Amino acid sequence: MMRTLKVAVFATLSFCCYLGCSSDSSGGSGVVGTGGSAGSAGSAGATECGPTSPAPGTAIASCNNTVTKYCTDYTGSSWTEPGLAKNICGSGTYADAPCATANLVGSCQQHCGSASEVVIRYYDASTDWKKMCENQLEGKWLNP
Repeated sequence: MMRTLKVAVFATLSFCCYLGCSSDSSGGSGVVGTGGSAGSAGSAGATECGPTSPAPGTAIASCNNTVTKYCTDYTGSSWTEPGLAKNICGSGTYADAPCATANLVGSCQQHCGSASEVVIRYYDASTDWKKMCENQLEGKWLNP
């Protein structure tokens, strides 16, 4: 179980580094957790993120990892680039549909309102995903 948790944390952090280390087309620097802006360089094209953002079912695609019990919804506009989300999905199960919402523990929204926005959906209550979301991933926790 501990190895599975370590793999899940590493995969999530690696994915988030990929997103956070590159700039997006909205003019921001891709910095995570900037309070709803598209990044530190400005918020051109960003939307304000509230408790219902993103709207349910608005994911362009998703990547489900059944081993680590989380699924990533690709909600930002940059994910429409052909093959991008599918290539990042790697060993997960890619779908051209949103993640399931049944048995959801909570979600972590990253890059809120930016072109690279994602929402990681968690289904296993044995880990404090909220703490990891807000501290390590610098995201915004969304209750189910």
